[in-house]
Amino acid sequence: MIDLCGLGIAHFLGIKNHIWHSTTPLHDNVAYNLGVPSPISYVPSTEENLVGTKMTFRERAFNFYMYLVSIYLHHYGTNKATAAIQKIAGPTFPNVRKIASESTLAFINSDEFLDIPRPILHKTIYIGGLGIDEAKPVEEPFNSFLMQSKNGVIVFSLGTIAPTALIDDTTKQNIINIFSQFKDFNFIVKVDKDEEMFVELAAKTTNILTTSWMPQSDILGHERIKLFIMHGGFNGLLEAAIRGVPVIVIPLYADQYRNAKTAEYRGFGIVVEKMQLGGSALKTAINTILTNSSHTVKAKRISALIRSKPFKPNETFIKWINFVSINGLLPELTPEGAKMGIIEYFCLDVIVVTFSLPIFIMFFVAYIIRQIYYYSFIHTKLKLE
Repeated sequence: MIDLCGLGIAHFLGIKNHIWHSTTPLHDNVAYNLGVPSPISYVPSTEENLVGTKMTFRERAFNFYMYLVSIYLHHYGTNKATAAIQKIAGPTFPNVRKIASESTLAFINSDEFLDIPRPILHKTIYIGGLGIDEAKPVEEPFNSFLMQSKNGVIVFSLGTIAPTALIDDTTKQNIINIFSQFKDFNFIVKVDKDEEMFVELAAKTTNILTTSWMPQSDILGHERIKLFIMHGGFNGLLEAAIRGVPVIVIPLYADQYRNAKTAEYRGFGIVVEKMQLGGSALKTAINTILTNSSHTVKAKRISALIRSKPFKPNETFIKWINFVSINGLLPELTPEGAKMGIIEYFCLDVIVVTFSLPIFIMFFVAYIIRQIYYYSFIHTKLKLE
């Protein structure tokens, strides 16, 4: 969904029927190419944007700027991709953005009850939670650690892409110190396979277990889990939402900022910025969720909504795939907006004409008045002479 090279190659190979997949909540690029309305007044731009759906004037201005940057970079990258393919396919090969706009469907890795409410099209299909099944029983050594805690367990994981080895030593020490202060709770901390300092520091405590791998989805489904401290990847956020676990989100990059604000907006999460990872903000956020049941109540509410939906993501995904395989391209679902350029889509020409016409009329009237004045003045002066 970033540079669209794959769609260009598929078209070159003669594959006309294709389905798009947004690995994040409906990405700016996907929405733009499909013609999906994205009101920047309340729909946050996807990348590197710690702005929620309720925005101040300053936040709306920043969101507008981030949206324009996102679309500009998308044009830059897709123009480069198109030019590269045209070297082989010839100059008449269409821009990959046009190919993307003709996608039969677009599967969105999100859930209607988790993501912010926003406009979508008939061809945008939510499949968030695909592959997240019912939690399985947790095996050792995790099960014993879960059961021995007095008040429950908190899980800490920054995902698979962000290495804990890059966290500075002072921050690691501060994180362990904060966790060790919550003596009535156990902590499962996911670290790199070759991590040493986190492991050494945790070994000096009685309530912290470090691991380089864990069955995260199953652990989050355990009844003793009270909180998930995570980085904001949408799959992890979906797992927490489906399991009904409140979250503290420490966004690191890309769509994680938007996802963090989504959890906050839905009421089951608190955002802690990465520069405050080892500071008092993290301790305060943990205290807030453990002592205020509202976040857990909201998490359980979101979980109940997602789990009791009439159509499950696996079922939706398979049925739509079969439908497309039988019926082929679905131009009936393609809006005219997907075929328009920026000027036409945003009615920039209409706006220019609308605002220019009154100004032109004002100048024209002023010119006529001026001419009448000068004519009257000169005529009167000639009479006097």
